[in-house]
Amino acid sequence: MRRITFALIGAVLIMMVLAASLMPQLYVLHKQMTHEQITNGSASSLLSLLNGVPKPTVCVIGSLSNPYVASMARGLSMVSVPYTVESSFPVNASCSMIVIEDDLLSLNSSYYRHEIINYLERGLPIEVVGPNAGNTLLNLIGDFISKRATVVIGEAGPNKTVIPRLPSGITAIMVAMIPSRNVSRFVTGWDIFEGLTPNNLTYAVLRSWRDYNGMLMNVNNKLYVPVSTLTLSVPRIELQSSATSMTVFIQGFTYVGYVGWYSSSVYDWFGYLAGEQWAMVKFYYAYQQSPGPYWWFLNLIQHEVEGFPTPSIGFSPCSAGEGVNAYSNTLPGQVFWGAAPTGSSSGQQTISYTLGAGPSGVYVQMTETVTQGTIGWGYSGNPSLGQDSWNWNFYNAVPDYTYTVIPSDIFMLDPSKPGGYPPLYETINFTSTFTNWLGCWTSPSPITITVDVYTNQVTVLGAST
Repeated sequence: MRRITFALIGAVLIMMVLAASLMPQLYVLHKQMTHEQITNGSASSLLSLLNGVPKPTVCVIGSLSNPYVASMARGLSMVSVPYTVESSFPVNASCSMIVIEDDLLSLNSSYYRHEIINYLERGLPIEVVGPNAGNTLLNLIGDFISKRATVVIGEAGPNKTVIPRLPSGITAIMVAMIPSRNVSRFVTGWDIFEGLTPNNLTYAVLRSWRDYNGMLMNVNNKLYVPVSTLTLSVPRIELQSSATSMTVFIQGFTYVGYVGWYSSSVYDWFGYLAGEQWAMVKFYYAYQQSPGPYWWFLNLIQHEVEGFPTPSIGFSPCSAGEGVNAYSNTLPGQVFWGAAPTGSSSGQQTISYTLGAGPSGVYVQMTETVTQGTIGWGYSGNPSLGQDSWNWNFYNAVPDYTYTVIPSDIFMLDPSKPGGYPPLYETINFTSTFTNWLGCWTSPSPITITVDVYTNQVTVLGAST
């Protein structure tokens, strides 16, 4: 049994050439091919894979009667990695990683194809396990990978082509895509395990998770300049999706960390996916010793919504909302400083703002251009309670387009008052609705995240979707 990381022996050179010619402007993560005997399924070997990476929440699509799933459940329990086992994709779950039995993918191929592509486009790693995992996955989404991935998975074919086909002994395959949204293709990585037995599945899943986190780190290092070195003269960070394109520029703040993506979904009357929302928050801080000391914490909130066509009717985004509560009434040292955008507007194609903190030259700039339809918003806040909220309306929105909004707010910690030392304690809520011919009422469950934001990390105290 062997593991092949991000490559197959016969296709690696061709895939590198294809990736370079298709996407010369992107860094393509591509490690050297390695072989590894996986024979140790002990708790110590599994825990070693979690060193330096966050624990995932593994959502398993399958049944505990399947030997691969049963073995994985035992192994994940042994190292206290949270997991769920369901017969279909979870409607409301905060999954870090999706694992699917290969024999399910042929039962309702159109459903599984749509859901897998949806998760891949969100940047979530997908792992398929079973006796014929490799070809089962490629048969389902091989054309999508060939069109949207930076590196094509398969065997070497004639005339420098890659055939989307794998050896029959591939019993586990993980694919992950990084949504670089200003391009048409996604930076892609994968782990392929050949000859994997059910008893070794937990090791393979956690190894894939570790490799995925390494992929994120390498891509971020290549594509983005560290925040501390950003000046007005360097390229700005680009965030782009199908229906909106955005430029976000951070000056003077120090990056703390992020939470997300979290998601929740809504289905039509017949069980088809109708709408989905995703939430992420990035946290930054600035410090001033004199006068002070004071700390300013920036919430950079990213909220995305997408409606989908279903056999019954097409659903499109109608509204989105975000709310922040820093509990200033009980923690007066957590002082509301500012938010953006404020006021209200309707039918805008361009939205821009600059929001600054106390120290000179510390601010965030955001500019958004809506490429499909228009967006309006309304802002409300209660500084004495440490609360603010945004409500967005989408005009002429259409299915199959992702709409993104990025509001921001800043809270200052004043140590002369109770609660005025880090961490910043706050709760952030996300809601959305989707419209059809019956009106704007179809809504997934809210996403709620409660966090402690320190100067060097963010801790999730609770999350619900």
